[in-house]
Amino acid sequence: MDLQEQLEIGKQAEDFLRYTEENGYFNRLIERIRLEYASMILELRPSSTEEFTNYRHRMDAIAGIMNSVKGDIYAGQVAYEKINGLSEEPKGLL
Repeated sequence: MDLQEQLEIGKQAEDFLRYTEENGYFNRLIERIRLEYASMILELRPSSTEEFTNYRHRMDAIAGIMNSVKGDIYAGQVAYEKINGLSEEPKGLL
């Protein structure tokens, strides 16, 4: 992916994050789903390790979505800086 594409993805991610912050439905939905999984985990028997792992992975996947959005924003910022000559390319360790 080139810098211009990464910059565009970063802009879209910023727009998405701004929208979710301004319109709380999405964040409330995500929180409600996470709480449902947490409730299911609490209802499990101690021997239900496979089900626990399954629910836990689903909860982590939900958090992973927003982490990916924030990662795209960061990558877009880096692309912007490189395109506009605001950051230097690493020259190596020495």
